[in-house]
Amino acid sequence: MAADGLGLLRVKERYFSAAIGTALSLAYGGLAWGFPGIRSPYSSLYRALAIFCVNGAGFAAAALTPLSPRYDRIKCFYEKYGRRLVIADMQLTMVSLAFLWLAVVGGI
Repeated sequence: MAADGLGLLRVKERYFSAAIGTALSLAYGGLAWGFPGIRSPYSSLYRALAIFCVNGAGFAAAALTPLSPRYDRIKCFYEKYGRRLVIADMQLTMVSLAFLWLAVVGGI
């Protein structure tokens, strides 16, 4: 992954973040399986789509990275919040992938 290659995330953090996001999604899948009232045929797809849209905002922030040396305000923003943005983007990616997997197998 590019995040640890750029020095924004350590390898241990990447795997820990992926494990936490997947575990939380699977825990929700277990709750949905136990309580059929909160399940619907498209609920996980709606959640995954919402997370994917938020993840798109993270991608847009990452796409602005090459402009950071040119503009002082963007450079300051990335120096201050860049690591947090990468971690949040990683979490959202793992959660959306787990929800999509749960939707495909019919878990939610």
